[in-house]
Amino acid sequence: MRSTDTRGALASEAKGLDFYYQSKIDQLEQQVRAKRENLLRLKAQRNEINTQGASFTLAPRCSRPSPLPSSVHATALTAHLLTHPPSSLRACVSD
Repeated sequence: MRSTDTRGALASEAKGLDFYYQSKIDQLEQQVRAKRENLLRLKAQRNEINTQGASFTLAPRCSRPSPLPSSVHATALTAHLLTHPPSSLRACVSD
């Protein structure tokens, strides 16, 4: 009789693990959907700005001179951020 108790306990534990991992998978899938929607929104926003030919005025956050002129097209700003990752700008953020 003891072996059937062990089998029942193992089956119950397996169901608990199945539920735990399924809930984790559901959470992660929801996060992926939210991030994908946000990415699409940001891409659409970028494309809209680029088609309008909008300019941005960059206000310096620290006393260091900016490597960019004060008015930059969105595409140039994106290119600059890709070639100069944010870690190089951390000195300005702490000021």
